[in-house]
Amino acid sequence: MTADAFEQYVPGDSFLHRAAPVVKVCGAGAFILCVVLCPASSWPRSVACASIPLLAALAAGVPGRWMLARVAVVLPFVLLAGASLPFVAGRPGEALWQVPGTTWAVPLSAVELFASILLKSTLCVLAVALLLATTGFHRLLGALQLLRVPALFVSLLCFMYRYLFVLWDETVRMTRARNARAPRQRPLERLRTVGHMAGSLFLRSYERAERVAHAMVARGFDGTMRLTEQSAGSAAQWLAVGGFTAACAAMVVWR
Repeated sequence: MTADAFEQYVPGDSFLHRAAPVVKVCGAGAFILCVVLCPASSWPRSVACASIPLLAALAAGVPGRWMLARVAVVLPFVLLAGASLPFVAGRPGEALWQVPGTTWAVPLSAVELFASILLKSTLCVLAVALLLATTGFHRLLGALQLLRVPALFVSLLCFMYRYLFVLWDETVRMTRARNARAPRQRPLERLRTVGHMAGSLFLRSYERAERVAHAMVARGFDGTMRLTEQSAGSAAQWLAVGGFTAACAAMVVWR
């Protein structure tokens, strides 16, 4: 695995790739709001929401395996956060399953709530992943600047993304050095070595980040990210995203 694995852009020539980044950001934001605001008990609307990123990924030519890999990164955290819901939420009297020999029961409403949270989290991750796949991170930052997002927030996002490469590069160097000096270690010794590597990784990454910052200042960096000029989007693109936003709003308020 190389640092290129952090790159999120999937080359293509679909209508999503050609659309202006600022238009795609607004469309993705409208979709995420729609997913979050839709009632948990309305499964037809949930199915309709689920079909949108899947059809968009199919139209853009983004591989399904690529999308699933991005969801798999977040899925353990969602499962961990929602694992306790069946035991602490729900209405009494509708137990779906009871732990033998105890008074603990899993209410049906709690299971439905957990499934809704899992689905909504997955759809939000899919929307962001599809946005990055068809836009690219730096064009996305340019779109945020065009939307008048605070410059400090845009700079923090840019630095966070770039320092992932710094951390990864240092990790690869330290792992290569460890394998060269101690290729066959016992599990306990390997665990001790990993602990030392974690502390050393922090110090080396911090020192390298300082060198990067000094180099940027020496080249005239004044705190403002100089990103490429972004297109504001055509009238047809804004009309399309306006219709999509109206459809999302109708899906939320529909009873």
